[in-house]
Amino acid sequence: MSEAELHQERTVVVERPAKHYTLLRNPTGDFLGVDDGPGIFAEADDRVIWDETESGYIHVCTGLQLASEQAKDGFSLLRHDGRLLDADANDCEHGALFAAGHGPAELPSNYLNMLQENGWVCLPCILSSEAVDRLEQATCTGAYENDEPSTELPLLKSLAVARASTEPISLWVIRQYMNADIRLAHPPSFAIQSKNDGKRDI
Repeated sequence: MSEAELHQERTVVVERPAKHYTLLRNPTGDFLGVDDGPGIFAEADDRVIWDETESGYIHVCTGLQLASEQAKDGFSLLRHDGRLLDADANDCEHGALFAAGHGPAELPSNYLNMLQENGWVCLPCILSSEAVDRLEQATCTGAYENDEPSTELPLLKSLAVARASTEPISLWVIRQYMNADIRLAHPPSFAIQSKNDGKRDI
């Protein structure tokens, strides 16, 4: 696309992703990923993106495979080359419990490239359907539109608000794009928009 075409008004349709990758977190909430080998990372870049398989997970960028053993309450024990991983991704005897969570539809670097090329990016369905449901409940929208809204601060209404405010993929993209560490400057609030019929200015 030429520079002139890039700045012309146009309609962009973003399809709902057919699948999402997986994020694996250790007991303290950090991400399991791969650099030279399995490791633990504080940020959600390409190193922490996994694809689920029948027997466990495969690292999207390196192909490293992990076997998964269901433990309790949705947590799993993970094995690399037959050896259990502890919370620091080291071999151990007993293993740590890892949680698998909703991940992005694309590698984080793909989102960053689009933002750098176009000045905007869309991360479709970056929040799980469960998270969206909890946000709708907190804002009295969607299935909860007949509920009585409260005057509580958004952060006090639901843990989902805090989790959405610190969604790790979008946070990494923003930090890379702005070349700066991004921190919470003020409590998040809600901006609730009605459905767009495609005919009005927004």
